[in-house]
Amino acid sequence: MLWRRRVRAAEAAAGSDGRRNYYGGPPRPVARYDSGQDMRRQALVWLGVVILIGFFMPVIGPSMDGGVTIEFPNFAVLGGGAPGHVILLALYPGIAGLIVILVASLSSGPGRSAVLMGLGALFLILLLTFQPEGRRGGMSLADALSQIPPSITAFLMILLFAFVGLFVGSRVRFYRPASQVAAIIGAVGGILCFMSLLLPVLPSEAGGIFLVAPFKILGEGGGVVMGLGLLGTIACLVGSSILCIMNVRPRRDAESLGQRASQFLVIALVTFGVCILIEMIRGLTQAGAPGIAVLAVFLALVKGACCLVGLLLLLPVGLSDLVVNLTPLAPSVTGGGPAAPSAPLDDVHVRLARFKKLLDDGSITQAEYDRKKSELMQRL
Repeated sequence: MLWRRRVRAAEAAAGSDGRRNYYGGPPRPVARYDSGQDMRRQALVWLGVVILIGFFMPVIGPSMDGGVTIEFPNFAVLGGGAPGHVILLALYPGIAGLIVILVASLSSGPGRSAVLMGLGALFLILLLTFQPEGRRGGMSLADALSQIPPSITAFLMILLFAFVGLFVGSRVRFYRPASQVAAIIGAVGGILCFMSLLLPVLPSEAGGIFLVAPFKILGEGGGVVMGLGLLGTIACLVGSSILCIMNVRPRRDAESLGQRASQFLVIALVTFGVCILIEMIRGLTQAGAPGIAVLAVFLALVKGACCLVGLLLLLPVGLSDLVVNLTPLAPSVTGGGPAAPSAPLDDVHVRLARFKKLLDDGSITQAEYDRKKSELMQRL
């Protein structure tokens, strides 16, 4: 019995479970290491750090005596007798950022995904019910959105669902290339993206559809940066949509297509944000605003982008993380179907060396060593 326990210990150290080998039949399958888990954990930590940067970042402005004032608006509400929901919304980025870093470092699986989605959903609820004036007569964001024409509301909703579909589909397809659920989600997101670009929601003088708006801006000679930025943003969204639609069928390069689609989405967000920032700074400069005002607007926009974009990404990040956790690990999909799992050559050498040592020590027989060697060679 001692030699049998030694064999089992050697196999466990080598990454396999051979208990059934002594009773006939193949060895039991062993859980494979998820190499993308560390990448997802690191991405979540960085997301939490970005939210915290936006939370702690100060804002500056000109003072009455001609100097510069530095304020921390997220903490200024604590001593000013502000209503409870205002205090909660001001402190929420700091709380959410810390929780994201903690759950990314200490947790995994569907539980972590549920926490992320809960944080994102709670932020949306706080944002939609927030009353700027802090009293009952103030208009909340939900009330303000209700004043928007239905066509614009439909456009924004379709574009939102398109972005979430593209984000979840491409991200999950990168970590789980064989996931058909992710492929369908990404393809639906791509179709919705094309629909949003072709809906006639804009005034006729603006081109009618969103796809024509950048060309109208460039043709009229105003806002060149905004026109080029919108054109680049649309190009990235279209590229991500095409890649996700192409990736709906099993492919050898499903992982790389998912990665490129995710990169296109990130570039689209950065391009759109940078263009808005440049246009606002250009408008202030042309209006003769002092340099301190321009710097104040720049820091305020960066602060708002870190908090707002980071918190809005929690819901799709949590949803994609949930789909990844619910999708079992599988080999990459090829044209002829799933490939048989194989052992790396270095891993086989390590296992053979351990079994050879057990043979030299007399813990196993030559027949048992030969059988183990044959099984390992068949996995190559």
